[in-house]
Amino acid sequence: MIAHGAARFLKERLFDCSDPYQITVCNKCGMITTGECASCQQDKVTTVNFPYAAKLLCQELMAMGIKISILPKT
Repeated sequence: MIAHGAARFLKERLFDCSDPYQITVCNKCGMITTGECASCQQDKVTTVNFPYAAKLLCQELMAMGIKISILPKT
């Protein structure tokens, strides 16, 4: 695996072959949003590729009151 690129192999196995999904995140605070961010009232959002299982985990943690920030590369 190392000789053929461990990072590329893991991305393929854990994302491409599994459950690719697109989410919209706020550029300022990193919260998962739809359209306009409810927490900081910003309309600057970015669509990010994210595994669906990780999105569900983030939503579960946010429901328990733990803030998850996903800051996209801009």
